[in-house]
Amino acid sequence: MADSETLEKNIRKNDTETHGDFPSIGVDMIKKINFKVAIFLFIVGIFVFSDIFIENLLPKTMVDGYCADTKGTAIQLLIFILFYLVIDLLVQGCVI
Repeated sequence: MADSETLEKNIRKNDTETHGDFPSIGVDMIKKINFKVAIFLFIVGIFVFSDIFIENLLPKTMVDGYCADTKGTAIQLLIFILFYLVIDLLVQGCVI
């Protein structure tokens, strides 16, 4: 019975703490942003969506002039997501 009483007290305590005004909710949301991941994703995004990547790394059949066609864009997004997964795992593992 002690466990359920402790759980009820913790739930009540958390309920009173979460009801705040709008600025405090916004600050709490900003505190939860993982800036390491955001910075690395920005850098990877600059590379993956650059002309250098499109012209040199995508197959020539997926490049329409200086832009990637639909298949090329899908490959860019796939590579971007794979980089996100790797970066997120590295940050969670405290490697970065």
